[in-house]
Amino acid sequence: MDTQKAATIITALANGIDPITGEILPKNSPYNNPEVIRALFFASGVISNKSTVKNSPERQGAKWTEDEEDIVVGLFKTEASIGEIAKTQKRSYGAIRSKLEKLGLIDRN
Repeated sequence: MDTQKAATIITALANGIDPITGEILPKNSPYNNPEVIRALFFASGVISNKSTVKNSPERQGAKWTEDEEDIVVGLFKTEASIGEIAKTQKRSYGAIRSKLEKLGLIDRN
């Protein structure tokens, strides 16, 4: 079973829906207990966060080196898009944009 399928099943249960049939669960079902519902939504959030981290750029959060900054500046000056730079540097779009702002190459707006 993959992460997305597990998250879909847990979310359905948290919403009081049988994930197999799509029918509303009976009122006396343990899945309609508020504490169980909170636990299911919590579990769904944990799965979603792990999935997000898994899909994060390889160098997300890593300290910038001078060489990396020079590469980013060079690519930016060749009119590469922020998205292209992010991909080549294995960083997020936001990280590249922030670095370009800090280096005074683009405005914060």
